Amino acid sequence: MKKLFSMLIVLFIIYFLGEIIINLFGKGHTLQYTITTNNNNFEISENYTANTEGETDSYYIEITINNKIFNIQTYYNLYGSKRIVKEVYYYKDNNYECIFPLFVGSRALSNVLCYKNGIMMPSNTIVDANVSKFVDSLTKYDALQFTDDKSTPTISGVVTVYSKNIIDGHYVAINNYKGIYTISENNLKKIYSVKLFDADVYKRPLSAVVGENYITANYDQKYTFDRFMVVNLTNNEISEIKTTESLIDHDAYVQGIVGDSLYIFDRENKAQYEIRISSSSIIQVDSIDAQIKYYQNGVWSRVSAYEAAKTDYIFENISHIAVDGYARVDVVGTPTTGYTYYYKKTPAGYEVYRSANQNSIIRTYLFSTNKISDVVYTGDFIYYSSGVEVKYYNDRTGNRTLYKNTELDFNSSLYFNVYKK
Repeated sequence: MKKLFSMLIVLFIIYFLGEIIINLFGKGHTLQYTITTNNNNFEISENYTANTEGETDSYYIEITINNKIFNIQTYYNLYGSKRIVKEVYYYKDNNYECIFPLFVGSRALSNVLCYKNGIMMPSNTIVDANVSKFVDSLTKYDALQFTDDKSTPTISGVVTVYSKNIIDGHYVAINNYKGIYTISENNLKKIYSVKLFDADVYKRPLSAVVGENYITANYDQKYTFDRFMVVNLTNNEISEIKTTESLIDHDAYVQGIVGDSLYIFDRENKAQYEIRISSSSIIQVDSIDAQIKYYQNGVWSRVSAYEAAKTDYIFENISHIAVDGYARVDVVGTPTTGYTYYYKKTPAGYEVYRSANQNSIIRTYLFSTNKISDVVYTGDFIYYSSGVEVKYYNDRTGNRTLYKNTELDFNSSLYFNVYKK
């Protein structure tokens, strides 16, 4: 009997280890199951994508009740767990139909989600007494998880950072007239000023964030450049990259980023340069028959250097598609596990919607803003400006304000970028 018990223990351990290996190193899984909460039956479709080239490890969940499909896609790491939906709370009236799902470990991976007129929306974007009453009745709902907490601001000059809203592992660069501010949990005071120039510089188009590095031409050089300044956003250290070849004219522009290289084009000299961060080098790209390299959606081609001098040839890493009724539509991330963002023009600005690429029919309203020219996508976060504030949206946090910059009222050339570690 003792020997049999020992064998059962060994078999259980082998099975358990096998499940761990499959969950961590397998290609994912697809499951259909039913759960019941408060006498309501929910049909669950669970599609987990993992270890798939060109895709992001993620779960895509559809929750169906009364023929209404709610969906959630999350990049949150649940280590390949199966049957991750544990409870779903439901509400319906003449105006709204809502659910609040809880996942493994009683986690809320989204806010309460409600339908109205065929559009899904988080409950905190809704002003409705009945929906609020339903949310208040949820004993497992943590309102603080979805609160825009401005209680502990850190102020540096014209910038106010809301420290409670900083996302760990996100590094933000904000340009100012003599350099940049950086915002991260690594900064002891949450905001750090990095001086790069002696004189004020109001516009510096030759600037970008490449991986964890902010890079900009040295604008203390008045007419031509032979060096670029680099700031590591994770530790605020400054370095320099110099060119030993031709000087680069001020009338150059950033074409885009491929890997850890920044590409710029010098209109005056019809020359393209690759700035390689890893090797701290600036290389003039070979021109073949007066044609320079051009990158679009993962494919290299060649375009005329003379045309690039007349019209900016910007590298495309995001697909833009035309959809009736929307001013702009961006397909972001990977083909299956990415997202599509829809920008609808309104008298006040734009309404922003999103769909998971696995089901473009279901669209979720995220927020409204007056400006979409400087939107930054990083993973399943979207950073955007609204007036003098810069905010972000994520399903697990809702809309939160990262910082306020009063200079945004006076200088539209000020911008920000984000590196996600």
